[in-house]
Amino acid sequence: LLLDRHLKSYSITEAEKTVLFLGQNASALLQKPLFDADYQQVANIAQPLILADFDYLVIFDNITRNIAFKEEKGSRAIASSLRLEELAMDKNAFEKKHLELNGADYTQYLFPITSLGVNRPLGYLVIGISADRMKSKLEGITRRIMLLSVLLFVTLTLTIYFLSDRIVKPLKLLAKKIESFAQGNYSVRSHINTRDEIRTLSDNFNIMADKINEQILSIENYSKELEKNVEKRTDDLLKAMDALKEKDKKINQAEKISSLNAIVSSIAHEINNPLAIISGNLQLLE
Repeated sequence: LLLDRHLKSYSITEAEKTVLFLGQNASALLQKPLFDADYQQVANIAQPLILADFDYLVIFDNITRNIAFKEEKGSRAIASSLRLEELAMDKNAFEKKHLELNGADYTQYLFPITSLGVNRPLGYLVIGISADRMKSKLEGITRRIMLLSVLLFVTLTLTIYFLSDRIVKPLKLLAKKIESFAQGNYSVRSHINTRDEIRTLSDNFNIMADKINEQILSIENYSKELEKNVEKRTDDLLKAMDALKEKDKKINQAEKISSLNAIVSSIAHEINNPLAIISGNLQLLE
């Protein structure tokens, strides 16, 4: 709607610029033929203006107070209802005004036709455009805007569908692959054959998955090797503990034997002393 308003405003402005351009150029060309009352030449100059988008065009001779040229479009006698006495006033400047003719609204543009050395205008070029004609023109613009909007909407819809089919769908597929990989399915791979960055992303995912699998395999092999080493070290440790227990047992036995030897030696010493005394006394007795 905003675009429609701007285009309508632009169209009205451009239409007025066209009228001003044609009117100013035509009024300059009409100076000599109107001064000479050469109405045939006036008609020749006015002929290109007939093709313009207006409702009536009148060239008024201000010297003779006659209409030098008149052209009407449509069935209404528009120009005939103009009050020529109003045109006969000595207006030396361009005039634009809104008026009602035969029950219809018009915008009228009046261009004075002046000449150097003449105090009052030689005549007037009058162009009138009806509100209905302008409305019809704007409705045509509105229809074109609506058609353009529909085409734009269809194009946008097709573009979104194309993007969804070519970009969003592969991305969703890749996201599912990544999610499955994250859940522990390390054998999953992405096979996207598009010719854009999504395929590059898919290939990079596959490269990453291969490297992660290599790391996982390396970790598993290291874990198995470590487990074997732990088992071997455990066996060695158990054997060392058994050997240590055996040595400890032997040490205990040696200590017991040593203690027994000490006891036996002590007993023998205690026995030897009285025996030695007895032996000495027996010798004395002998």
